[in-house]
Amino acid sequence: MGKMIVSQVITKSKGARSTCLQFQNGELVEDQEIPLSCGLCYNDAQRVIPVLASDTLIYTGRVAEQNAYNTFLAVRNKKTNKIRLVSINEALLKPQPPQLRKIMDSTMMETNQRALTELNKEFGSKKTKRQTETLERLKVNIDNYKDQLEKTVANISLDEMQIEEPTQTSEILPFVNKNAAITADVYTLKTLIPELVLKSLEEPARELMETEEDQITTNDYVKKQILALQGSRDENAQEHVSMLLVLDALMTIQSATARSISLKGCQCSQYSKVLNDFILNNFTVKTERTRTRPLSMKDKACCYIIVLSLLLNKLKVNLNEIGIQLKVGVKKLNDLCSMLLLHISGKEASVKLPLPAPRVFTTKKNKGRK
Repeated sequence: MGKMIVSQVITKSKGARSTCLQFQNGELVEDQEIPLSCGLCYNDAQRVIPVLASDTLIYTGRVAEQNAYNTFLAVRNKKTNKIRLVSINEALLKPQPPQLRKIMDSTMMETNQRALTELNKEFGSKKTKRQTETLERLKVNIDNYKDQLEKTVANISLDEMQIEEPTQTSEILPFVNKNAAITADVYTLKTLIPELVLKSLEEPARELMETEEDQITTNDYVKKQILALQGSRDENAQEHVSMLLVLDALMTIQSATARSISLKGCQCSQYSKVLNDFILNNFTVKTERTRTRPLSMKDKACCYIIVLSLLLNKLKVNLNEIGIQLKVGVKKLNDLCSMLLLHISGKEASVKLPLPAPRVFTTKKNKGRK
């Protein structure tokens, strides 16, 4: 190797210096090294703590004090045969309990982030420096706002009735007879609408059978069917008109605005108070202060509208017509029909045996615009 010339001696009394590490229980074996994460941390006394971490263990140690002497590392340039002497620290590492790994990983991450920030501020481009300074200004110390947030939350009262629990399918779907031997028994009127409600509609239905078109105040979809029943010889014509009045009330509450539903005198049927109360009690939610209609209640109203339409039209229903009246997409109606165990063909749904397998119902939440 010959003689070498010391070209430079580098000493550093302040700040972090390169550290030569040794292990308490042995040495690294050549060709058997494993990847290690390393970093320099500071303890509460501001002493430098070198840290090494493998997949299973953490090694830490204390930097040896060198008040009376310096330890140097010789760095040789092969071309010029000159060396530089760089002052270094020494530390002996020992393994630590595994539960400290998460704490040490977090500490090392913060230390590395601080070092990167300092490098960006010192050597980064103008754009990088500006971005780094902006990020530092945006940092929030949570402790400074903790007391303020606790005081704010303490003054908030939560109405438990306004918390909507996950909706079960059985709570929004009308009763279906899965053991029915014929299609007419799958859905029946007596399991759909209470008898008391139907009785309250007998007189209004009888009058509507003879009412002029311009005097009928239902929506156009229902009015068209009432006019078709006028003068009909069908013995069930009056009962069908009663069912159409229920259908009209369901469509009214389904398409009503949230504000109109919250009003004290909310009315979805002018033909029967019993029907009006039945709709409000079963298709809206009453709280201490107001009345609301969650998405689950809108889906429930849609399901009852589909089934009533089936009973009125020989167990077949045109989903396109209902969708236009309710302003609901055909895909949404198809999903509800699948949960109602209906067979779907094009834009028509019908009751057929055997019934298809049931599907799980999930109510989607409104998503904000991106």
